[in-house]
Amino acid sequence: MVYEFLMAQSLAAAMGNTVARYNTTIGCYVAALGFGALLLKRLHAVRGPLLLAKVELGLAALGAAGPIAVLAFDSYAPGPLAPLLSYGWIVAVGFLSGYEMPLVMELAESLKPGTASRALAWDYAGMIVGAVVFPLFLLPHAGLFRIGFVVAAGNALLAVLWFLKSERRGYAVLSFAALVLFGVLASLEGVIRDPLVDLLLMGAAGD
Repeated sequence: MVYEFLMAQSLAAAMGNTVARYNTTIGCYVAALGFGALLLKRLHAVRGPLLLAKVELGLAALGAAGPIAVLAFDSYAPGPLAPLLSYGWIVAVGFLSGYEMPLVMELAESLKPGTASRALAWDYAGMIVGAVVFPLFLLPHAGLFRIGFVVAAGNALLAVLWFLKSERRGYAVLSFAALVLFGVLASLEGVIRDPLVDLLLMGAAGD
C-alpha cells in the first residue's frame, strides 16, 4: 500500500494534477493487484516460500526505484511516453503485490489450517495503517526517496527469510546485500537526494 501512495505522490510531484494522479494510480494498482492474484495459480503450478521470496525481492527493487524512475521518465522520456512508463511501473508493482497476498495466505494455511482469513485481515489492517501513517508521518518527515528505501529494505528482509526457509542461501545472500544497500541509501538520503534530483532533472532542463 505504501508503494501505491509513494508512486502517486511521485507522479503528482513530477507531472502535477494531484487528484488525477492519485485516482489513476489507485485504479491501475488495484486492477494489477487483481490480475496478479487471478493469474498466480495459472502461471505457477508450484508455489511456496521460494516464489514468495522472489516476489518480495522484486517488490523491493521496483519499490525502491519507483520515485527515481518517475523523475527519470518525466525528464528524459518524450511526450506521452513518460506517464505511460510510470503507470507501467505501477502496474508491475501492483501485479507482484497481487502475487504476494495469496502466497502468504497459502503458506499460513499450510502452516496452521484456518489462518488464511486471519492473514487477510492483517493485510487489510496494514492498509489502514499505511493510509494513515504515510501522509501524516512518513511523507512530512522522511521524503519520497527515503520512504522507498526503507519499505524496500523490509521487503528485502522478508526475501532473506523466505530464501533461507527454501534453503537457497545464494539468493539469501543477494537479498541481504540488497537489504544492506537500501539501508545505507536510506541513511544517506539527505546527502544523495539533491545531487540525484539535479541529475534526473537535467533531461527536463535540456528540453
